[in-house]
Amino acid sequence: MRGGVIRKYAKALFEIAKEENLTEEIYRGVKELEENLDREVIEFFALPTVQLEEKANLLKDLKERLNLHPYIINTILLLLEKNKARGIPLLLSYFTQLFMEAKGYVIAEVKTARRLSEAEEKILIEKIEEWTGKEVFLRREVDESLIGGIIIKIGDFLIDNSVFKKLKNLAEHFKGERA
Repeated sequence: MRGGVIRKYAKALFEIAKEENLTEEIYRGVKELEENLDREVIEFFALPTVQLEEKANLLKDLKERLNLHPYIINTILLLLEKNKARGIPLLLSYFTQLFMEAKGYVIAEVKTARRLSEAEEKILIEKIEEWTGKEVFLRREVDESLIGGIIIKIGDFLIDNSVFKKLKNLAEHFKGERA
């Protein structure tokens, strides 16, 4: 799924939240939804055999259980009407990014093969802050398939220094020599 359309929905949600002075409240709701929205719910929302009314009922339950603002619910309902349910996690992520940027933070998405220690995270944050000149909000992910190393994504900028990437490049190099 292309993120351009989803990014527009996130931006619209952020802009209305800003106009209504609700950015903090909606950010809290977005974070709450991110923590409680699992793959099964997304798959349910994406099923073409499930009627929109059933999806809306589940969304209403989420709204009440998590105390979500109607703007969040209405935006997600628009995605459901447009059959873009799989874009919901991306919408929440983009909204968080817009909120953090408005607060003067830069979001660094860090993927490692193992969990970083506090000392390693501190050094990483300091280096990124030095490089960007902004406070850093670190979004961490552990992906054992990387074998080792690190992938850092800041906006559209990507640094891939993973062992997996190096092995892949090495394999491509040898593949090219055989031809």
